[in-house]
Amino acid sequence: MKRIKDVAAGITLSIAVLLLILIMHVVTAHAEFLFKFGSQGGGDGQFENPHGPAVDSSGKIYVADNHNNRIQVFDSSGNFLRKFGTSGSGDGQFAGPSGIALDNSGNIYVVETSNNRVQVFDSSHNFLRKFGNTHFPLCEHHIYIDYYCHKYASYS
Repeated sequence: MKRIKDVAAGITLSIAVLLLILIMHVVTAHAEFLFKFGSQGGGDGQFENPHGPAVDSSGKIYVADNHNNRIQVFDSSGNFLRKFGTSGSGDGQFAGPSGIALDNSGNIYVVETSNNRVQVFDSSHNFLRKFGNTHFPLCEHHIYIDYYCHKYASYS
């Protein structure tokens, strides 16, 4: 089995993670199938409406598990490592996480359209800060971080 790191050669943008129903399919930028992982449910490594995958520089895969209100982390072969977040509206809690972006410092940005905010966590999954509010609700499930670490989120 090819590992993400082997195929991507350290460039995470050269791969794509496809969300097909409730199972993650990992392919290269040229649509070469690598592997799949996950199943339906609420246990570790299971998903209920997965969204917004992101891959860090070491090949770890982050998935927003939308209906389970958590973020799951997998190794580059799709093996479950850990999860973080619980259901709610407090710091570190989620209501429908729908997108993830990573910056070059290892910070994790999680978009929540139900709470109309983006939460930021460090590489150890500790809450750092949040931005967004009900006056400017998020209208998309995406956040982008460019080469210079500028953050872009869509608001309505």
